[in-house]
Amino acid sequence: MKIVTFGDSWAAGHGLGIGEKNFTDNLSSHLKCQNKNFGQRGASLGHILHDFTKQINHIKEGDLIIVIIPPDVRWYTESSGRNFSTIFIRDKNYKNFIKDKSKYWFKYHHSLFIYTIYNICKSINCQFIFAHNYGSLDIIYPFSNLIPDNIFLNKSKSLTELLGGVDYNNYNLNYDGPPGSIKGDNFIEGDTHPNEKGHEIIADLLLEKYNEKL
Repeated sequence: MKIVTFGDSWAAGHGLGIGEKNFTDNLSSHLKCQNKNFGQRGASLGHILHDFTKQINHIKEGDLIIVIIPPDVRWYTESSGRNFSTIFIRDKNYKNFIKDKSKYWFKYHHSLFIYTIYNICKSINCQFIFAHNYGSLDIIYPFSNLIPDNIFLNKSKSLTELLGGVDYNNYNLNYDGPPGSIKGDNFIEGDTHPNEKGHEIIADLLLEKYNEKL
């Protein structure tokens, strides 16, 4: 078995210092297995799905897949060489893209993306745990009936809340991520990402969920 992680900057361990471990490193130490981390800073969920599909041939039955879900209004586009890149509210083309979109657009596609990753994991017969890093996870009908709650680390609580931080109103069309820093002992000071202690807690929560699922 190996652990394969996908997600945005929370998955990548953004802000950690040299030699500090992210939650994937800690979890692989607990489970005594190899890991691969494909987390990318700023990645939208559509971008994360694309990264996941590119790695399908390297995911085997029994592997543990961790997916960090950023439930916000980042989007994605195609860049050179069939690669995808994320577009943000601050990008010059974003306002033109979003002008006829509502929150429903993002919630619908996020539900579709989660459902797609979930079904691919099932088809490979690998193990998997999904977790959203902030805000609320609003999976719309009919996906709400098709995606079981037990695939999530905690469907009702984000990683921010589980780490003791104050959550915020996500799916906001005025910003695509936390609007300010997240305060607390488990977060990098003046930042929106967990510190090494926070990553250790996330690893412990994932390990507990992994053992529960087994």
